[in-house]
Amino acid sequence: MGGRIRALTILAALALLVAPVSAPARDFDVRAFGARGDGKTLDSPAINRAIDAAHRAGGGTVRLLRQAGRSDVRREQADDESF
Repeated sequence: MGGRIRALTILAALALLVAPVSAPARDFDVRAFGARGDGKTLDSPAINRAIDAAHRAGGGTVRLLRQAGRSDVRREQADDESF
């Protein structure tokens, strides 16, 4: 019986070691990085800064503008193709 408890303890410990560790959820609002959503300002750099911040933090959610305005967003070539 002692061997069985020991084996279960070892299995439980191994399960804890291989279980995924979830990072705390973080939100990155593009307005905090300079996006305006006024339809005149190019918001791509601000959105890219928010994405970069989420990447550096180990993940998160980039929140886009939710107002009734328009954002000017253009595709840019990424310098780092690691993600």
